[in-house]
Amino acid sequence: MQCYHNQFSVDLFGVAYFGSVEPDAILDPELLSGFVVQVKNKTAGATSSETKLQPIGIPRDPDQPLPYLTLLMELGYESSFQGTQSKIRVAVSPQLPDGEFRKRCEAYSRVMADLLEHRQKRSRDHESIKKLKEDVDEKREAMNDCNRYSIFVRGASPSTYGILNRAGIVDEFATLLQITTPSPSVQSHTLQHMRPMEGLDEEGHHMAWMSDCPLQYSVGNFPGGMYQ
Repeated sequence: MQCYHNQFSVDLFGVAYFGSVEPDAILDPELLSGFVVQVKNKTAGATSSETKLQPIGIPRDPDQPLPYLTLLMELGYESSFQGTQSKIRVAVSPQLPDGEFRKRCEAYSRVMADLLEHRQKRSRDHESIKKLKEDVDEKREAMNDCNRYSIFVRGASPSTYGILNRAGIVDEFATLLQITTPSPSVQSHTLQHMRPMEGLDEEGHHMAWMSDCPLQYSVGNFPGGMYQ
């Protein structure tokens, strides 16, 4: 599944199946997992995007969560990773003891409920809300970091994707990339002001103008994304 352009956190979503694929095998829905992909074409690194890739739409059993994959493709960034001296880095979440994932899920649910309660009461205790939001992010990341396999890839040249040389489409792929992901124009900043909610991308600057607005706005990590 390809998401809408500039979708925050996830651009592509695919299904992974851990059951038998023999012709006479019966599909077991409990063995379905998936992979989420984020594609960027910025010339600067997007390290913070690594942890923002979440298992959205992937069913996860609290007691036996299946593995899932996250893939971050930074097409416009050509620098190598410091740890690997390569443009490809692989990360695997640490093995957790039995029952740990359920505990993390419950901890996330509790702190999320506290945050929603503060919002529903229209609390003006901004410091407490800020701490709760930080706690929500921390608990969410701890929950997501279970049975997660991650691949981070930089660049769009044959040195990264060797298949381009093997298939003899180096120039064709470069042309395709150029015409489908044009560089931002001088009008981009102005256009973003006309589409303030586009993508809800925290790394972009589509909503940067709101911080300077006389009214006070905040961006929340919940469906709808915005509250006053």
